Amino acid sequence: MTRRLTLLLSAFEAALAFAIGIAIPLVPLTILWAAQYGFGPDWLIFWRAAVDSWLIGHGADVRLALDPVTAAALGAGPETSVVVVTIAALGFALLTALLGLRAGSRIFETHHPILGTLTSAGVFGALSLLATLSALHESARPSIWQGALLPTVAFAVGLALGLLREWAWNRSDETAERVRQRVHRLIPELPRIVLTGSLRSGAAAASITLLVSAVALAVALVVSYAQIIRLYESLHPGVAGSIALTAGQLALLPNLIIWTASWFVGPGFAIGLGSNVSPLGTSLGPIPALPIFGAIPEGSSAFGFVGLLVPIVAGFLAGAATRGGLRRELGEEGSGRWMLVAALGGGVTGGLVMGLLACASGGAAGPGRLVSVGPDPVAVGLVSAVEFALAIGIGFAAGRPLRRRGDLDDAESADGLGAADDLDARTAAERRGALVPAGAEATAAASSSVLARRAGRSSAAEASTDEKPMRKSAGARAASADAPTRPGADAGSGADVDAEPIVVHDPAADRDASVDVHADTGPIDTVRSGASFLDSLGSLRGRLRRPGAERRARDAASTSAGEPTSGEEKRDDAGRATGGRSAQDDLDTGPVDLPR
Repeated sequence: MTRRLTLLLSAFEAALAFAIGIAIPLVPLTILWAAQYGFGPDWLIFWRAAVDSWLIGHGADVRLALDPVTAAALGAGPETSVVVVTIAALGFALLTALLGLRAGSRIFETHHPILGTLTSAGVFGALSLLATLSALHESARPSIWQGALLPTVAFAVGLALGLLREWAWNRSDETAERVRQRVHRLIPELPRIVLTGSLRSGAAAASITLLVSAVALAVALVVSYAQIIRLYESLHPGVAGSIALTAGQLALLPNLIIWTASWFVGPGFAIGLGSNVSPLGTSLGPIPALPIFGAIPEGSSAFGFVGLLVPIVAGFLAGAATRGGLRRELGEEGSGRWMLVAALGGGVTGGLVMGLLACASGGAAGPGRLVSVGPDPVAVGLVSAVEFALAIGIGFAAGRPLRRRGDLDDAESADGLGAADDLDARTAAERRGALVPAGAEATAAASSSVLARRAGRSSAAEASTDEKPMRKSAGARAASADAPTRPGADAGSGADVDAEPIVVHDPAADRDASVDVHADTGPIDTVRSGASFLDSLGSLRGRLRRPGAERRARDAASTSAGEPTSGEEKRDDAGRATGGRSAQDDLDTGPVDLPR
């Protein structure tokens, strides 16, 4: 794809993502303008409301100027005429990031991904700035720099993730090795291992907590379905109003999941000053009339403290999942103290993730008591860091300790496992061609005697009849002259045939011969249990070698006795062109190498 097409595609992806984000609040508001207001008011009012909602969803501050009647209805004093809304309805930001992820995947398919990424981010930023400027009004004024920057950041994060995902799926081993070596040069080995374990365990613990919170929120909505419906009916929003109200609540779903995770961690969240929703109990005052708030538990629960086990179990599972790889990389010597450092780092990582999410999900949602809505990010971050660190440490400590290599060698010597070593060495040498299974020798000897008798009869028959000239093509004579002498065929006499089983050298023999039987830290008896199976495979390998060896010995005996081979008798026009070779000669009837 050329640069011009890359520019056009990138710009189109950015415009499409912007249009989808704006259309989600604009379409319900437009339906409300047409159905309830009869196209009377100016449509630009609804356009500005849609843009303000989209900007609030990305965290941009919007300053609202309230008249005295509206301020009194919202519970604010007459002196409160200006309200700054700082809470972010994270559903819009999540949607923008997902659209950026899709755009990044599409841009990666072009021949200029860096140019396309920069173009797409620039076009999205320009459109965000234009939308922010178009929504400026004295009654609602969004922050210009936040309106241009924050949506662009969300889209750029999605673009970067999309590019990284496609690169990870399409990268070659050489590219991955170059990146790995560059990272190894930048960060020393021991700090890199500990840092990787900390990031993995902390991110996994936070992710499991959020997943459980999403499931718990869905269960709470189902259980409180009747209360939510009653709140809908009390508002009397109508069809268009119900659509707009539902769209706004869907935009708050990521916030509610983070609030539920804060409830499981312990500090809980607030909906207004003086309120608190935590496992210890619920204390609420006047709250906004959103139907989804009907799922908030009321009063105190005798089993509310059970929710505190969610981050503990999540940290334990994360620690147990990352323990094996971390122990293998650190080794046995000195792994205890470094795993303790990794557990503390995992707690710090999980606490930072939870604290940042709590900070992004809260803020001011209105005047009066609503200036503080959401969880306390500092409390959530500190408590979750302590819980995750303890749980990850327990997960690291759980499980069977690794066995030292010296202890494993002593155990093998005590159990007399030298036979297992000999068995592996014999099998590897057999694959190289140094050894032949016992069953193959007897089979080859029997076939050699049969071929010798047949060759003797052929020589006697030729002596009693007139000698006929053999017709050989030039290609066949050249092939016979160049072909190496096969074992079991004597060039001077066809009566004395000493055929040996033909063994094929396997390129994987060196790899199999270097297998370290001491590397397995599992039960040692597993090695000995395969001895009888390998012995039975030896005889089977000999029987599979017999057809190829017999055919080669028969052809060699016939050639020495002066008889035409099967390839010369049945050749066709194509066989004459190829020097006496037929399609049957091309078939691979040699030994079959079975997997161990």
